[in-house]
Amino acid sequence: MNIDNQQRMIGVIRNSFDINLSTVAELLHCQRRNVADVFYKGRCGGLDTDQLLFVFIQAKRFAKLNYIRPDYMFMRPVLGQPSVKQHMIDRKEIGGCILPFLKTIDTLEAETRARGQGGTPFRSAREAADDISTPYFGESYNYGN
Repeated sequence: MNIDNQQRMIGVIRNSFDINLSTVAELLHCQRRNVADVFYKGRCGGLDTDQLLFVFIQAKRFAKLNYIRPDYMFMRPVLGQPSVKQHMIDRKEIGGCILPFLKTIDTLEAETRARGQGGTPFRSAREAADDISTPYFGESYNYGN
């Protein structure tokens, strides 16, 4: 596998999962320096090409679902199952039903975020102060005399 392909694969992995090079290195079972040498400098590093190809294929499957927050869905454990990240580290295929389930969770969470907390509407400082202040009736109290 030539260096251009390795650079492209690392780029796809980073973009698909929205992760940094340290996490990519963790997935590839190597040091960050090796990944950076390949990705930024175009030097051959100590990358396991079989693991790189495996993670690349999984990243392409993951990216097809267009997650709104891919980094969050990548790190999130689902229903007592390990996260997608842990599946990659352990070199296990991502189950067929996990990715669509994560997409459903991602969509629902995005809708909830768009709706907001649903709490009280925004009020000005004056309106908030009216709730806790005592009304003034025009008389001045002189407490010392």
